[in-house]
Amino acid sequence: MQAAKGAQSRPSSPDVEPPAALENRKRSLNDSLKVARKRLRDHGSFDASYWTQSARVGEIEISKSEVQRKISLQNFGGNEIEWQKTDEAKAIFERIRAQEQAKKICDLRIRDLDPKKPRRGLRAAFMKLFTTSKAGLNIVTPGAGRRDSRLQSAFRSEMIEKYNAKHSSEDWLWCPVLGDWCMSDYVVAAHLFAYMHGQATMDAIFGARRPPELFSPRNGMLISSFVERYLDCGKLVIVPDLPEKPKLAELLVWVNSDVRNSKIKVIDKSWVQLGKRISPYHDLKYGDLDNRPLQFRSTFRPAARYLYYHYCIQILRSAWQQNSYGSPAASQTMKDESGKPFWGTTGRYLPRDMLLAIVEELGHEYEQLLEGASSTRSVDSQLLLDIGSKQVTFRRPALNSGFGGQSDDGEDDEDEDEDDDEDGENPNITGILSPPPGWPIYRSAIAKATREFLYITNKVLDFAGFRLQEGPNPRQTLEHRRLREFHIRRLIIDPARRRTDLFGDPQHRYPSVEHSTSQPPSTGDTPSRPAEMQESSSGAD
Repeated sequence: MQAAKGAQSRPSSPDVEPPAALENRKRSLNDSLKVARKRLRDHGSFDASYWTQSARVGEIEISKSEVQRKISLQNFGGNEIEWQKTDEAKAIFERIRAQEQAKKICDLRIRDLDPKKPRRGLRAAFMKLFTTSKAGLNIVTPGAGRRDSRLQSAFRSEMIEKYNAKHSSEDWLWCPVLGDWCMSDYVVAAHLFAYMHGQATMDAIFGARRPPELFSPRNGMLISSFVERYLDCGKLVIVPDLPEKPKLAELLVWVNSDVRNSKIKVIDKSWVQLGKRISPYHDLKYGDLDNRPLQFRSTFRPAARYLYYHYCIQILRSAWQQNSYGSPAASQTMKDESGKPFWGTTGRYLPRDMLLAIVEELGHEYEQLLEGASSTRSVDSQLLLDIGSKQVTFRRPALNSGFGGQSDDGEDDEDEDEDDDEDGENPNITGILSPPPGWPIYRSAIAKATREFLYITNKVLDFAGFRLQEGPNPRQTLEHRRLREFHIRRLIIDPARRRTDLFGDPQHRYPSVEHSTSQPPSTGDTPSRPAEMQESSSGAD
């Protein structure tokens, strides 16, 4: 009924299509997307053919998001202007813009690698090296890989110490955003520069630092989980805490001060959560966070460069959500009610060419972002845009509670990527900085790890009595080698058998392997095979 009502209210809209036709198109695009992604995984390097196939994946993803936009609009039941104000519409707009940006970057890589394009030899050689090696794009593992819980625990503990955030007698931690104590289970150690991008990407943007700062307290804050869930979804930014009309002397004091105070700003004035309470334990509403100073219990502060990076990424995401390029409302994304920019100081935080790429993407209304530019040049001017698009597509939007949260179905698990196509975006395919699992470029590392594992396993088997036997003829020796490989695979596949197989009763070990190496098998020309191997072909290995 709602879909029909919405369709009647927009009789001339080109987006009105039969719901069944839209669902059929979505299913067809899902099938095409799975095939395109599998073909993308077959590429062993970041050459022109890879970027061409990646652009093809991007085209299908954009088409799929457009179909989802039409379905959402029809199901809304109101007019299109009202629909655009909903969190669901903003999430779809943001995803489409991020996918379009990712495709633009793919097209740019293709042009840079085009051998027919005339350009200076040094630049051509650099692009050839840069875009066809994992070192060029700073990719060592898919994204940053699985997070080491020990690193995260140390990160949290160090921030608790630096920010003096622990209560003297209760199991509470201090949240500087709420300016109050919270139960420690509800306080998270949040990164400003997200862990998912990795240390190498951080160094490419800010320059290498010793020690590395990905897990440094200067790159994080202890924040209530009720606030952190929206900190990276284009709704909130952290900016310098300055007077409404600061004088030059006040700006200089903030820039040169060791203790730089900050405040929260709400950049989405139509956010549906503004009138809702932040948590059951506090009377504050999300709208009350606007212009609220951060209250710390020590003189330690996050680094301004990481705050400015976070600010730029949130401005980018907010602009994508509002879908207001080139309009008068676009410049208001970065200004308060008095017309003063949210980030009211100049600095040297990010490479100028990266910020210029964002301004070129969003329009001249966002030129004030360049006030935080440094004089250094980066190896890839599209890196910030690339990171922004990856952060949008990395997690499925949580539309009911704000789309910065992580989905409950474990979409971040790499093993489920192929099953996520129907309802959400694959976090490890979309985005140049996030190669899919099993990426061929990691085969050498995987092969090395496998060789080391097999070497250790062989030593364990030798210790347990499963020694390789040299038979009286080559065929018998070959059979022993195959059986030994079979035992190793069995140990890998079924961990529950490892202890029994290696250290159990020798009489219950594999019948094909003698516990002693003194005598070869006495029955038949070849040793007997386990039932599993008898059912399979001799070339199963």
